[in-house]
Amino acid sequence: MPQIGETRTRKDGLAKATWDGSNWVEMEIGGLQGGADHSVESAAPGAAFFGAASSRPKMFAKTEQELMSLDGDAKTAQSLRADANRFRDLNRQVPTGELGGLPVVRDVRAMFDPKVGEMKAIVEKMTPSMREAGSGAMSDRDVQMYRASVVGLDKVGPTNSALSGVIEAGARRTSDYTAFKNEWARRHNTLVGSQEAWDDYAEANPLFEAGETGTKVRKATPWRQYFGLETLSTRPTAPAGPRKPALPPAVRAAYAIQQAKAKGASGPLGTEANPFVARDQATFDQLANDPKHRGKFIYAPNGDFGVIE
Repeated sequence: MPQIGETRTRKDGLAKATWDGSNWVEMEIGGLQGGADHSVESAAPGAAFFGAASSRPKMFAKTEQELMSLDGDAKTAQSLRADANRFRDLNRQVPTGELGGLPVVRDVRAMFDPKVGEMKAIVEKMTPSMREAGSGAMSDRDVQMYRASVVGLDKVGPTNSALSGVIEAGARRTSDYTAFKNEWARRHNTLVGSQEAWDDYAEANPLFEAGETGTKVRKATPWRQYFGLETLSTRPTAPAGPRKPALPPAVRAAYAIQQAKAKGASGPLGTEANPFVARDQATFDQLANDPKHRGKFIYAPNGDFGVIE
């Protein structure tokens, strides 16, 4: 059972929770210092961006509108990814390149082979979307290389397979960009300054590089790691060996409190007064990966207290 006045720092370093005898009372901490020996200078490369906000003007309506647009961009990127993967799968069954990719030959093949017809339709669908894709999420150089990565019947199978990998990486970067913007808006109530921060990340972590056989995908630092945002949304590493059946004391105490409060209907489940309790790893994974639980309070299996990101 926690002692009254006992304080714990949240994993992302932005809040402290103090036990008042019946509840954990959470208070925000300025910057990323978290009340510990952890300054912006010694933090992750991009930590200064997230540690510098708070007095900026609120732009709720405009922010919501931009976030909705970004969600649409992420969906488009995932659609491109699905189309590229489908083309790659068909390409394993249907040879491409050389004379078979010439417009006249291609159109005749499409008339007699449904698979070629589907591949032709995929290219025609992808081409205009690729001309617009990547803006904002990637550096100018990455955008140029990404937009040139359209699969096609005029390219041989290995080339199309490599291009599918490029498109998949671009879709992940676009989804990361959307997640970053949502995180920034949640923390600052505005998107002012977010593009500058992301541009710094994109330049420091280029997505593509030129290889001997075409565009290659680089291994980049995950954006949360770059900005120093370690939260409960990152799954804890499972301990080596068999897990102990007994829960940590903090989790057992929190679970008892949760059950007592739930019976009294003192607050919705997932609030600070009535947090979720992840009694085991499976429960934690289920809660942390459900979008509807974002922003809800939770006890992790190891007893840490925080908010699902």
